Amino acid sequence: MTAFGIVDFHERPEAIRKCINEAFDSLSGYSHEWLYNGSSYYSTMGIDEFSFIKKTILAHPERKDFYVMDYGAGNFSWGYGVANFFKKQSDLPKDIRIHVISLIGEHSRDPEIVQDGNCTLYNLGRFKLEEIEDILKERMPPQFGDLTGQLDLIISAWTLRHLIDPLGSFAQLYNLLRPSSGVMFIDEFWFDQNAFPVGEIPNSGPLSIMPYLVIDLNVKFLFNPMTNCKNPSYAIARTNEKKCQIPLSYSTIRHLPNPNLFQRRTTGISVFQGSMPNFEYTETLFFQDYLLLGSRSLYEELKPGSYFKHKEVSIIPK
Repeated sequence: MTAFGIVDFHERPEAIRKCINEAFDSLSGYSHEWLYNGSSYYSTMGIDEFSFIKKTILAHPERKDFYVMDYGAGNFSWGYGVANFFKKQSDLPKDIRIHVISLIGEHSRDPEIVQDGNCTLYNLGRFKLEEIEDILKERMPPQFGDLTGQLDLIISAWTLRHLIDPLGSFAQLYNLLRPSSGVMFIDEFWFDQNAFPVGEIPNSGPLSIMPYLVIDLNVKFLFNPMTNCKNPSYAIARTNEKKCQIPLSYSTIRHLPNPNLFQRRTTGISVFQGSMPNFEYTETLFFQDYLLLGSRSLYEELKPGSYFKHKEVSIIPK
C-alpha cells in the first residue's frame, strides 16, 4: 500500500456514491435504450472469443464448470451467441457446464436464467455494475457463493467508459478473473488523476491503467490503439493470485459540463490522487490494418487456431 492508499470501491467518497446511485436509478428504469446494444460477436482486436473459450475448456480437462461474463451486455445477444456456438461443438466432453453471466444496468424483460444446451445463461438486468463484487453474490444462485477468482473470460465493450467510476469497477472485474488463466477483453476508458475546476475540460486525456498492471501485477497484455472507429482495446491475462490494488486514492467527483464530448451518458467522473509508474511497451506487432502493443507471449498464446483474424506483416522489437 502506498501513501495514497489503494482504489477500493468500498472507500468511495459520499459524493461519488451519490452520483453512482443517481445514475443507476435513472438507468434501471429503461430497457435496452443505448445506441450500442451489445453484439452476438465482439471480436475484440480480431480475437475469436468463442474459440478462446473452447481452447480454455480443452486445456483444462479436469474441470467441469467454466465461467464467462459479458459486462454491459446490451440485449444479451453475446450470451446467446456463446450457447449457439457450443451446440455445434461435437468434440467437447458432454458433461461440461458453461455459465454465461450477462449484466446490464437497464431493466430487462428476458428470463433471468436460461438453459441452452450445455450453457446456462444468467441474464441479469437492473444490475449495479459499479458494485459488481457485492451485487454478484446477491444476484447469482446461492450455490455459486463467491465467484472471485473464478471467471475464465470477461468481455466488455462500450461500458466502462460510461461509468462514474470505471477504474474502481475495473479493479473489481480483474479480481474476478481466474488466477494464471483468466483473460479480459475490454476497451479503454477514461479516469482523472487531478481535480479540475468546475467547467474546465481535462487536458490529460484518457489515462491507461496498464503501467501499474504490467509492473506490479505482472500481467500479460495486448493493446490495440487503432481499431477502425472503435475504442482502443486490451486483452489482459491474469498471471497470478495477487489482487488488483491500484496505488491511487479517491479524491472527488468532477461533473462534466458536456458529457457527450466524452461519449458518456453519465454526468460525472471520479477523480483520483496519486501517480502511476513510468512504462514503455517492449515491442510492436504490425498487422495489415492495425498494430498491437504489448506481450509477445500472450500474442503467441492467442494466435493458434485463427484467434487473430488479420495477417501478420512484421514484428518490430523496440
